[in-house]
Amino acid sequence: MAQVPPVAPVAPVVQVPQVSQGGQAVQPAPSTPAGGESAQPAPIEVVSEAVEGLDVQRARAVSVLRVSLEDAARAVTDFGRYAEFLPHVRESRVVRRNRALTDVYLQVPINQSFGVVWSLVRMNAQRSRDQMVLTGEAVDGNMDRFEMRCVLRRMPGAEPSTQMEFSLLALPRLPLPASVFTREMATNARRVVDTMRSRVEQARAVDSIRAAGAEPGAGVPPNASAQSANGPAGH
Repeated sequence: MAQVPPVAPVAPVVQVPQVSQGGQAVQPAPSTPAGGESAQPAPIEVVSEAVEGLDVQRARAVSVLRVSLEDAARAVTDFGRYAEFLPHVRESRVVRRNRALTDVYLQVPINQSFGVVWSLVRMNAQRSRDQMVLTGEAVDGNMDRFEMRCVLRRMPGAEPSTQMEFSLLALPRLPLPASVFTREMATNARRVVDTMRSRVEQARAVDSIRAAGAEPGAGVPPNASAQSANGPAGH
């Protein structure tokens, strides 16, 4: 399989969130519908889950996106643009497509001492009417293990909304304790959901503004055409 040489690294900035323990599924409250612009984002709930045979725990983050399932799925499967918004990812490139499978090269800089982490991740997207499941597993790279899973579920309601559940297990070959990997995965799982939510909700807001501006007569006074043809009123 083709090896992709790394480039000069750039150290990432990491913020560590609080991680809920217990490993139970968390169902976040739906975001406020209708009127959307002033609604606060739904909370992001993060849990750390035990993995058989490992001291490291898998991270899972869950929240609600105020967009349709179709819009969310389109963004999540836009693999070539991951580097534009996913935390720490500096390069993302589609290497091969084969029906539902897509091989994606991902590069993440660590720091000057450790260089870069890279993986060739095989993505598999399975869709139904009300759900999409995207799984990814490293088939090449300099990590001991990389697995991700993203589940998008259509939620009921008058306004379009989608639940996003993202889980991550990433084990780079670094001499660090398991607690550090567990904490970093919780941080990054939260960030993936947060950045994806911001991206798709902002895109939806822009589309709504454009659609409103394109309506016939939008922003034009009712008599504007008659006044324009006959001259200003009162003269």
